Amino acid sequence: MVIDHSRPLKDFVMGRFTRKDLILAEDMSWADCLNTGVFFARSDSAWLRSFWADTWDGSHPRFHQAPFWDQSGICQELAKRREFLPQVLGAMATGVTSGPWFSWKGGPFLKETPHLGIWDTASLQFANPLHAQFILHLCGYSAKLKLCRNLCRSGVLRNLQLDGSHQSGAMTTLSSHPMWTSARELLQNIEIKAWAWGPCGEKPSPRGCLPVISRPTPAALRWFQLRARHGDAEVVVESIANEGIGGRRFRGELWQVIDYVRGWPPPCHPVLGKLCRQQLWCTRWTLPGESRPDGQELQILHLYPPGAKIRCCAGSMELLFWILSGEMDCSLGSSRRSLAEGEAVWIQPGHEMLSTVLAPTAAICQLPWGADPEVLHLGSALGSKVVPPLGWTWFGHPENWLGAPPGHMPVDQVTLAQEKAKMAHKTLQTCSMRATKMASTRPVKVSCYLQRWPCGRRIDLYEVD
Repeated sequence: MVIDHSRPLKDFVMGRFTRKDLILAEDMSWADCLNTGVFFARSDSAWLRSFWADTWDGSHPRFHQAPFWDQSGICQELAKRREFLPQVLGAMATGVTSGPWFSWKGGPFLKETPHLGIWDTASLQFANPLHAQFILHLCGYSAKLKLCRNLCRSGVLRNLQLDGSHQSGAMTTLSSHPMWTSARELLQNIEIKAWAWGPCGEKPSPRGCLPVISRPTPAALRWFQLRARHGDAEVVVESIANEGIGGRRFRGELWQVIDYVRGWPPPCHPVLGKLCRQQLWCTRWTLPGESRPDGQELQILHLYPPGAKIRCCAGSMELLFWILSGEMDCSLGSSRRSLAEGEAVWIQPGHEMLSTVLAPTAAICQLPWGADPEVLHLGSALGSKVVPPLGWTWFGHPENWLGAPPGHMPVDQVTLAQEKAKMAHKTLQTCSMRATKMASTRPVKVSCYLQRWPCGRRIDLYEVD
């Protein structure tokens, strides 16, 4: 189910993945390296056509019976072609040792091979709406139709348009189906709500004359492009002191802070993996030269979640405070108004601006080289906890890995496969014992059991030179 209808598909296939044959996302559990629920395939790729044929004809027979069927077979064929060597295949360790693969276990958030572009799972598809940014992939959930309807009613969809202006002939035919009519009636009556941080205050009543100038945000500095181009940059994440907790900091990556600030916490992160209004986190990062609209000026990127209260002092030189995305309630002297995307304000030497963040915000402090602006974090304007709707919980809990709400728990395919493996292993041992006892009378072939789900040992499905 697409939950963000404003995201262009081209965003996922451009940039460093422009010429890749297959673009997809990593898996959201320790089952396979890749998830095949959503992917982009290049239609003019001879490599990809032969790949599909070889995957269909050459995948191991056990993937026709075991869970994760198609994605396990695809990962096996990719391993044969040396695109990568998976650490896990069909929820079984392969024995390959290397650095972490999954972004939710400390691996890189974007990965690529000669023919593949691989996104982190949350940005393309995810099984939990608290983390999913584009597509909600409810893999294996029970009562899925009811769950989807409840999610729509709760306001999880963003930027949805129902005017019908872009309907194709196929959609016109589909629109006459009773289920489509029912779904359309449901969507027309839903209320769009803030799923992430929740309500974060109202716009202030303008007071005085704040010296605001128009400064459009460059495409390269919008959320998605900023994340795709610079997401692996290392940053220092700082706490916004509140509730007696202050001065804490740790090292993270820019993509993790971007996701956290926007309300989609990076899955399994020990600090940023869930939203908590009582303790907010932010970061600042100096933009590299090729990303600065004004290359001669020092530009420091600031990322703030809703509710953050900050004070920005110009020091001995004037400072430009520029909102790339988001909105802030700003007070400068006796003037006050909200600053939104594409607006900036000059802060004169010796003056300070007090601000409360109203929406997930990316801002730039621009000043001459050698200047040292003072940006203080005063605390949080939000006091209540973030309570996920509909009984959902944050991803990664050992007893409820996907965070499913009550009544919709997905089938645990890994546990089911392990139980089948134990039964297959016992059967194999029994047959082996019988074969030994009967060796003097007739031979017994037991190799067929190796096609079932193996237990307690690894079966080599590909060769490594």
